[in-house]
Amino acid sequence: MQETLNFSDSSGSNNQDNVDAEVKPTESHFWVACDDNFNSSLVFTPSIEVDNNEHIVIVYDASGERVSETKISFPENKLGYFELDSILGECKNFQGMRQAHIHVLSQPGAKHQCIVKGKKDKCMVSSVQSLNRNKVAFFPLRISPESKNIIAVHSFTRPPATVKCRLFTGTRTPEIEFKVNENGAISKEIETEFEDYLDLSSSKPLQAYVRIITNSSAELGIKLIEKCVEHKIIKSEQE
Repeated sequence: MQETLNFSDSSGSNNQDNVDAEVKPTESHFWVACDDNFNSSLVFTPSIEVDNNEHIVIVYDASGERVSETKISFPENKLGYFELDSILGECKNFQGMRQAHIHVLSQPGAKHQCIVKGKKDKCMVSSVQSLNRNKVAFFPLRISPESKNIIAVHSFTRPPATVKCRLFTGTRTPEIEFKVNENGAISKEIETEFEDYLDLSSSKPLQAYVRIITNSSAELGIKLIEKCVEHKIIKSEQE
């Protein structure tokens, strides 16, 4: 059964002029993943405008299917931390991982932060950029044998989207095209998608960047995850 937060004016006023400003919930959308490589969590900063510290997290799997809705509560005026692995269990495995789009709703004035961490390798995660037909996303890249770059995309509107990702490296500008289902999620590893255009054996890091566009009417969020692959050095024993 769907649970709905009460976003009523905490002052008890029935003045309709204040309703639109007072009761609009804080909403956030994030790409998340939980598998052998990633762990995702949410941090909630409570609203100072109301006492209620309750939140709703709606999970859509990579295909855009709504799989769960969870109500999360924390003590009044306390920061909240919630690991998402427990509510992503019904998400279908896609591209070798349980990745999803989550929709977070809280009382007006609350704030949300999504943390994606690597389990085996260290990760550096960019802030989320907006992507639509009027906004283009850009990310600088460092290509080397010690790193993997992943573009993570989520859609939070109904129309499915066609996305184009172009790599700029030297004089070469190859491009891939992929689709994102409505409310869905997808990820693309740059080193795999553009393998034919990159020298992944070079010990010298290559500077490049990607440009991502869409002509669809959908609204999307996109971030870059750089996985830093650690190579163990085995020292030989001295005789």
